[in-house]
Amino acid sequence: MKAAPSESHFQLTRHGVAFAILKDGLRVECVILLEALQQCFWLDLPAHDERIRQCFVDGYARVRAVAERKSRVASSDMIRLTPTDFLRR
Repeated sequence: MKAAPSESHFQLTRHGVAFAILKDGLRVECVILLEALQQCFWLDLPAHDERIRQCFVDGYARVRAVAERKSRVASSDMIRLTPTDFLRR
């Protein structure tokens, strides 16, 4: 299992939490939308920054796994994670 990111490896934005993953040795920028954290990771909005950070860190293994799967099929160097990405298929 991947370790949770340190705060220097992610940042809060107006839309969610930005972080990066590596794909074939290249950095891929990612953002998980606040809506996804709310619907899939029990974030109650409005929320203070600390609560958003904690919610992201607590769900990081799943967030990263979904971002890595999405990056395999995406040709973009920017991955945007929405609630739909976390639906079980």
